Amino acid sequence: DAADIWHFIHRYFRNAVLELYQECLLDKGVEPEQIHAYNLEAGEYGDIEEHKALYRLVSDRMNYIFLDEVQRVRDFQKAVDALFIRKNCDVYITGSNAWLLSGELATLLSGRYVEIKMLPLSFKEFVSAHGETGNPERLYQDYIHNSSFPYALELGRPRDIRQYLKTGDKYYAADPGLRYSVLGNKKADDGDILENIVYLELLRRGYEIHIGKVGAWEVDFIAMGEEGEEYYQVAYTVRDGDGSTLERELASLDAIRDHNPKYLLTMDYGPVVSHNGIKQMYVLDWLLR
Repeated sequence: DAADIWHFIHRYFRNAVLELYQECLLDKGVEPEQIHAYNLEAGEYGDIEEHKALYRLVSDRMNYIFLDEVQRVRDFQKAVDALFIRKNCDVYITGSNAWLLSGELATLLSGRYVEIKMLPLSFKEFVSAHGETGNPERLYQDYIHNSSFPYALELGRPRDIRQYLKTGDKYYAADPGLRYSVLGNKKADDGDILENIVYLELLRRGYEIHIGKVGAWEVDFIAMGEEGEEYYQVAYTVRDGDGSTLERELASLDAIRDHNPKYLLTMDYGPVVSHNGIKQMYVLDWLLR
């Protein structure tokens, strides 16, 4: 068994997921008194100030313990470890800061925790949540204009979530609706937005992502996974009168001399096309697969 440690990029997202997970437990027959959920940032739990107080949370039955902002409890690492080794305790620790796994807690739980990094809905999940099978390009426009956090779908409006992710010297918004929340309908670069969405999707699929350079050419993403490296170039469209845009987008991938998979993702609808081994794909098909 392993403790689950969840990282969220915003507290609103964190609260929504925790509530959904606890509802799921109840639907499976867990009794309400078996679920112990404590947001230790809230003043109502002022009596839990040191780690020994956490031991009193459990009963002899199976316990599902959710500790939010647990770092506010003095010596919380000792309590988490002690609760975890009990056979009747499932322990869930949430946090929005990477430091949660640094230091003593990481040592105590070494090899015995699962770190889960939560991201907003993917385009595929967004389509599924709407229960629609209509025009994917119309749904894509909804996806990039509205927040893709689950609570935003429920509320029917975006929130102002000023959170960014970084790779190399580039920054990407954690939520594709972020730009419109901050800047409104000011004209955006469609290619940059699409690149942002592809970056998030690669993260969801478990890749370690880097920006690549081949001579004077830049490769949008080098995606490192369990089966090796893959290369991705992203362009909104490569259709023009003389083919120069397609030639430019292929150049960086063509300059890579190894035989790892190479992809050019665009919004140009059509079947998969191979350019000297480089697969050009309709990006919405790629996002939905």
